[in-house]
Amino acid sequence: QWLPGSALVQQAAHKLGVKSAILSIGDDVALWPNSSEANLKQFDKVFSEANLRFACARYLGNQSNKLIGKNLPFTMVGWGVNYDLFRPVTAAEKKELRAQYSIPDYTVVVLNVGTAGIRKGWLDLFDALAEVKKVNTGFLLVAVFSGTPELDFKEEAAKRGLSGHLLSLHDQPPAVLNKLYNLADIFCLPSHAEGMANVVIEAMSSGLAVVTTTVGGHPEIIESGVNGILVPPQQPSVLAAKLTEAIIDQSLRQKLGLAAREFIVNKWGNFTENAKVLFDHFTEALKT
Repeated sequence: QWLPGSALVQQAAHKLGVKSAILSIGDDVALWPNSSEANLKQFDKVFSEANLRFACARYLGNQSNKLIGKNLPFTMVGWGVNYDLFRPVTAAEKKELRAQYSIPDYTVVVLNVGTAGIRKGWLDLFDALAEVKKVNTGFLLVAVFSGTPELDFKEEAAKRGLSGHLLSLHDQPPAVLNKLYNLADIFCLPSHAEGMANVVIEAMSSGLAVVTTTVGGHPEIIESGVNGILVPPQQPSVLAAKLTEAIIDQSLRQKLGLAAREFIVNKWGNFTENAKVLFDHFTEALKT
């Protein structure tokens, strides 16, 4: 993330006659500039004075301009993913991973990964799953969260009769997180605000059926009903209906997961491919 520290880097670069480039990736646009007038002023300066501007979603570039009331050019370069690491596994591999957590084969696993804040939509997800339970009980929510919790996951689950449907995991390392994608059936991130959620990209790369909100850059990578499902934020009843549909319909999950994986591999790209795009832009800029 390029703020606030990069403001000093940019100032030093320009004093030395070196060009600067910025890359907007998420909360540096979605949250940081809105936290104070001083931050917004610094955001304006860094974005306006950069020689090259990049964003990992068109939403982030457009939102940057909207924040400062300008129409400065930027280039969208997708945030790559290691799709050789985040990949689908065989049914046998999936069964073995589930056995490590004593998860039965017939259970539909809904996974969410994010910071333990209200903004990530955790309470909406709990409310939605409480509605799902009225018509289908064969699911388990695997909640992976980081940071200081703004809510008590086990307490919120108990309030809604979901204690037996929750596996709560705090601060999982990347190697374990990769395995959790592979044992899941559905990835659900009901965020209230995002830039471009990296976990959504990883889940799509892993071949999961993704259910997420229409915030940030999500509509740029998900065509609802084709390679994922989009729902409006902070509407648990709508989320419940879509989750129920995905939990009940295995063929739908498979269709969405296959299309998601295909999109990531064939259209989105990995880190190497997208880094080369950035490198080519840098090389071209040095010629002028």
